[in-house]
Amino acid sequence: MRIDKKCRIGRTYDDYCTFISNHPNINITEMDTVEGKKGGAVLLTILLQNCNFMLAFIRKSNNAQSVIDCFDYLYSIRPNDIYSKLFGVLLTDNGTEFSNPLAIEFADSSCKRSSVFYCDPMSPQQKPKVENNHTLLRLDLCQVFGHVLPYER
Repeated sequence: MRIDKKCRIGRTYDDYCTFISNHPNINITEMDTVEGKKGGAVLLTILLQNCNFMLAFIRKSNNAQSVIDCFDYLYSIRPNDIYSKLFGVLLTDNGTEFSNPLAIEFADSSCKRSSVFYCDPMSPQQKPKVENNHTLLRLDLCQVFGHVLPYER
């Protein structure tokens, strides 16, 4: 899938830093994908920074629609004001699965529910909590299944 690079205009890490300095009380959520073997099921991980709570959704394929579906589900089970408080800012990497920020940000054409921002390429330190949890998750899975899940980008 090709990524429309324009989707990142106004959503860079620098834009994120400016946004959170102007909104110091907003909840920040880090998100990423854990891949096993290519073409297999993947996890969407969503980490709420303020309480270090992580959600994980199994997705059959690693595409933008599967990520949108997860956020649509979360939005459907939480009243609008609670959803927006929990997921005010979504900070993620540049994966193709996150390449439709408008569909993640808006429940419909008029109701904004979140703001999506992208880390700089090759900068996992910009979303350290979710990256650290991925390391721990892989170690736990290694103990359970007896082998290390490959780290794929």
